[in-house]
Amino acid sequence: MRLSIKSRNYLKKCLGFLLILGFISLGAIGGCNNNGGGSDNVGRGPGFVTPFGISVEANGNLVVIDSGLLAVVRVNQLTGDRTILSGTSIGNGPGFVAPRGIVVEADGNLVVTDFGLVAVVRVDQVSGDRTIISDVNTGSGPGFITPLTIVVEADGSLVVTDRGLGGGTGGPGQWRSHDHIRCQYG
Repeated sequence: MRLSIKSRNYLKKCLGFLLILGFISLGAIGGCNNNGGGSDNVGRGPGFVTPFGISVEANGNLVVIDSGLLAVVRVNQLTGDRTILSGTSIGNGPGFVAPRGIVVEADGNLVVTDFGLVAVVRVDQVSGDRTIISDVNTGSGPGFITPLTIVVEADGSLVVTDRGLGGGTGGPGQWRSHDHIRCQYG
């Protein structure tokens, strides 16, 4: 099923609600404070500093992109334990600068939007390696300006919101226009 977005305001309202839910949940699971943890944490592992994006893996575990940690963190659904999957000292490839959104692809790999890299980065769920899959030099069409959130459609297409673009992109191997939404297939 494809959802159509009727207005930017509706999208902003929905995304804001999801961000609030994410911060409430993450605060309870891993602590949201500036020292990277807290005494009220549930589970073990690094505490959250600045969590921005959250997604759910097929097994129910959460994956969180944390701009303060510059890392992807997996949260065990049963214990609340947190493990860094990719970050400064885990995985090869371009380091995160200002990661914002995260989504899980059907094969289990993760895709992250990075506001600072001005790029979309694929993260190998096993090794933590990072590969830019779309930026001004990779892919076709106009470059991102402020890539923020990301979702994956049923056919595997990635849809990225970009606050700085007045239009968007998509189509198998090509780009198409949407109102303030940018998507890339494949």
